[in-house]
Amino acid sequence: MLHSKIKSLRIQKGLHQADMAEQLNISVNTYGKIENGSTKLVDFDRLQTIATALNTSAAELLGITEVQQVFNEKVEHGYIKTIHTLNTDNKEMMISLLKEMDFLRKEIERLSNQNNVLLDKLFNKK
Repeated sequence: MLHSKIKSLRIQKGLHQADMAEQLNISVNTYGKIENGSTKLVDFDRLQTIATALNTSAAELLGITEVQQVFNEKVEHGYIKTIHTLNTDNKEMMISLLKEMDFLRKEIERLSNQNNVLLDKLFNKK
């Protein structure tokens, strides 16, 4: 869950709740409620500020990258099982398509990283 991920990353970074509260311009008590899950994060700006303080992205905090990785692994496993059932011509075509998909996945990842950099620049201008 989001609150436990935030707490875990804060501890990994050697930060205290007071450090995070100061960066967010909120009380330590309010920050503690974010970490224990009694306060929901519905404000993207607040989430982005937390992500920046923890030197990560909002997508990483939300687990989007982890979900995408698990999905990609399951899809690839399914394709590998399918390839074994195809004849030679179809195997070659499937392998070619998988290579193209891999290229596109890397391009999407590159663009996503570029987008995160731009979002960081935009949100850090405040």
